[in-house]
Amino acid sequence: MRTYREGTCGRELALLAMVVCVASPLVAQERRYLGEIGAAAVYQSFDGSAKLKSAPGFLLRGGLWLPINFSVEGEAAFAKPKAEADAAGTDYKAFTLSLLYNIPVGRTNWFYLKAGGGSNKYGSDCPGDQEPTAPTACGNSGVFAGGAGFRVGLGPTLMARGEALLSSLKSKNSSTLTNFGLNVGLGILVFGLLDSGAFIRGSGYRQQERLKERGARTARAAVAG
Repeated sequence: MRTYREGTCGRELALLAMVVCVASPLVAQERRYLGEIGAAAVYQSFDGSAKLKSAPGFLLRGGLWLPINFSVEGEAAFAKPKAEADAAGTDYKAFTLSLLYNIPVGRTNWFYLKAGGGSNKYGSDCPGDQEPTAPTACGNSGVFAGGAGFRVGLGPTLMARGEALLSSLKSKNSSTLTNFGLNVGLGILVFGLLDSGAFIRGSGYRQQERLKERGARTARAAVAG
């Protein structure tokens, strides 16, 4: 019977296939995204002193992921509440810049806390001291905002977001107004880079690293054998 000596070619091909199978999903999953953009529907309620009814609205946001689970984002929110007295509509605009601390929950979900500041604008400018008092909140005011929310991964770059936010501001007569808002919407990750090690990585990254190390050990053992 003719016999053949076992060659190294078949073993090397098998080893190469194994390494590719282990490494390929890791490369696909290790893309890092530095930015996020999104939009959301808003339900905004107002302090009783503002004399405005709660109203629906919308917001636009954009953010940047930072190292060690932090991110920073800016938001612009818009609504058109009605006055409690005569149901006349007025414009409400809120612009905020916030710092977020993101806590991974599983591989694709995040819970986060946020705090920041900005400005709120109610309708037009307030009347002068010699003019009748405005029936509702008016003019611009600086605001402090804080809240919490979550992200749920729907795909490689698409997330659902929900958030509750409290904002506090000083009125013209130095009283404190506190508004409360809820928003639900979508976020999209942008500016993807491969293996940008300095930026945020989800909890799945640690598992990927272990798989990579295990694959490397298996490959070395196969070559040594």
